[in-house]
Amino acid sequence: MLLGMKSRLWIMAALATSMGACRSPGFDASARPGGQQTTLQAAALESAATTASRVEGLHAVRSSNDFATTVQRARAAIESRGLGIMAEVDHAANARRVDMQLPPTTLLLFGNPEVGTQLMQARRTIAIDLPLSLLVWEDDDGNVCVAYDDPAWLAERHALRGREGVVTKMRTVLHEIAAEATSSG
Repeated sequence: MLLGMKSRLWIMAALATSMGACRSPGFDASARPGGQQTTLQAAALESAATTASRVEGLHAVRSSNDFATTVQRARAAIESRGLGIMAEVDHAANARRVDMQLPPTTLLLFGNPEVGTQLMQARRTIAIDLPLSLLVWEDDDGNVCVAYDDPAWLAERHALRGREGVVTKMRTVLHEIAAEATSSG
């Protein structure tokens, strides 16, 4: 599971970097976490990062707040909608435990089991992308960013049919949460 999460975060960083919205801390398209890459692998990853900028699925927004305020506002926006925060992963703290450095990077996992269960009943594989997640990180230039997977993209990825109303509502709620977390007012 850790490798899967590392890969997912790396892909999210590649997408955000290639979109120009926010640069990931220390992101290098030629060096994926976990070891050295061959020249061919590095070229493929660089090409994938370029292609990723045209792939729908990840929304990244630059925050007008500092990191701590953005995380606090994201938590408040999630909880104000009656959604439960199931986990908060402080990747920077985890990096410090293994004597590595990482600028502030926090992943919030949250949702509503009543809604998520409906999607899993329709297509069990969507469980790998639930609960929903919101990534907050500070890039190398000190900009704070928020990213999340578009539920419509997740529904397409898992060939989820017959739950369009639920997916649309999830999409709206995620957009609102990101907007509240990143706005200055």
